Formats: sequence, structure tokens, C-alpha cells
Amino acid sequence: MKKVECIIQTKRVAELLDRLNGSESFYGVTEMAVRGCGRQKGHLPQEQASERVRLRLCTKLEFVVPDDRVQDLVEIIVEVNRTGQRGMGDGKIFVIPLEDVIRISSGERGEQGVL
Repeated sequence: MKKVECIIQTKRVAELLDRLNGSESFYGVTEMAVRGCGRQKGHLPQEQASERVRLRLCTKLEFVVPDDRVQDLVEIIVEVNRTGQRGMGDGKIFVIPLEDVIRISSGERGEQGVL
């Protein structure tokens, strides 16, 4: 199993969740409002860059999926969020191995704790 975390523009969350609805790669999601910046230090190409770092509001989504579903999920996230313009803050995806998952209500572990 893997944990897939993505940090994306907040305005793209609804479109991504609509696209994932009904997908075999979607079992659930956790959403958090976060602030951060990347290489551009928070400045978009059309803005005048300054020495000061700007933390932009974005959304972090976390998914837990079986290993064989990771690539499908990543492809959907990229399709929905890629603008095709470098430096626009399309986001990042992190894929992290998970040792175990436990469903508290039933005690099911591993993939059964997710599916």
C-alpha cells in the first residue's frame, strides 16, 4: 500500500474529486488547507518577484491506495492539475510506502483496512 499526497491549487479540488468519483483508484481522501511555496518562492510569472517569500494558499489531499492503483491515481491527479505553463504552481505529488493501516471500528488491517 502507498499513501499518495498531493498539494494542488484549491480551485482544482472539486474537478479532481469529480473525476475520481467512481474511479477504481479512489477509496477515500483527507483534505487540508495548507500554505506553501515552491521554486518560485510564491511568485507567479506575471507578478514582479521580490526578495520576500510568499506562502500561497493551496490544498493538500491524502489518499491511501493499493500498490497496483497508485499509477492510475497519479495520472488522474496530473491530468486535472497540469496547466502546461511552467512556474504556475501546478503542485506536487508524493508517493510514500505504508507499513500498515488499521480500521479502528473493525480491527481490519492492511488493504482490508482501506477497501
